[in-house]
Amino acid sequence: MATKKAAHLSPRYGIAEWYGTDIRALSPARRKEFAKVSLQGGPRDVPPCPFLGAVLPGALCNKAGGVCSTRSYKKTAVRFAIPTNDPVATLCPMRFLEDASILRWVGEVILGTRSPWLVKEVPFLEKLGTAAADDEKNAHKAGRIDWVLVNPTSKSLPWCALETQAVYFSGDSMASEFKAYETADDQRPLFPIGKRRPDYRSSGPKRLAPQLQVKVPTLGNWGRKIAVVVDRYFYENMSALAEVEIRGGDEQDKLDNSEVIWFVVDYDSKSSKFIHVKHIFSKLNESVSALNATQPISKKQFEKELKALLDDQSKLGSKVFKLGK
Repeated sequence: MATKKAAHLSPRYGIAEWYGTDIRALSPARRKEFAKVSLQGGPRDVPPCPFLGAVLPGALCNKAGGVCSTRSYKKTAVRFAIPTNDPVATLCPMRFLEDASILRWVGEVILGTRSPWLVKEVPFLEKLGTAAADDEKNAHKAGRIDWVLVNPTSKSLPWCALETQAVYFSGDSMASEFKAYETADDQRPLFPIGKRRPDYRSSGPKRLAPQLQVKVPTLGNWGRKIAVVVDRYFYENMSALAEVEIRGGDEQDKLDNSEVIWFVVDYDSKSSKFIHVKHIFSKLNESVSALNATQPISKKQFEKELKALLDDQSKLGSKVFKLGK
């Protein structure tokens, strides 16, 4: 059994990038400024977002608290933190816009151009019935596609949808980290105070999978593709993703027969910039299956665990309940 001391020293997730900068590269004074903005600053105090700025120059950070990504840290003998080898997890979808390189990558693979035009948050679904009257401003619009990429050089105006999927986190809020950095004069990052973790299940099966199930069939009927950008952390939490197989076919054949094209990126260990890992041509059902990353246990195993619960008297009143006559 782990000792209390060992548990205290177990890795924790903290800030990896803050307002667009690796926290290890920030001076103590800059961290204090960011902490103040995150805790109590107004809209005018928020720094520009260097990632959204690749598309919209001068755009301000729109992520509450300004934390772009999170990573796992282990503790030194004192209170400082050393990054573990676990992958960095992206918390803000705008992070994927870095240098617009991923947008160019998607445009090249799907549309045949590295200079696509972009349209942000295009309405895709509309409300029906009385609910529509509650939202006059959006003209019955509900549900949006993150980005639509268009090749303007073709007469047929080819386009594709793009979803940038970050992760949520569960556990303690980042406020404890902001408060710690508000007064810290240390050059090195502090070991995280709060206990939290990236929540893949809330981001993948609960959020992205339903989005794909709604959007992909309609886009397919329209003859259009959807691209999904995720980082290595997200991808490694999925189960095996089946790729479209075309015997004797090339990449264009795979594209023609796919429904969802996945683009996987990773953080460079030295520069923190994105590395393009791979793109995968897949179908909707295979994509949703990979996102769920689960499968039913056998009937034999289920009934074995059920019997164990019934036989365990300590479970009476907590998990096992007897109904009177």
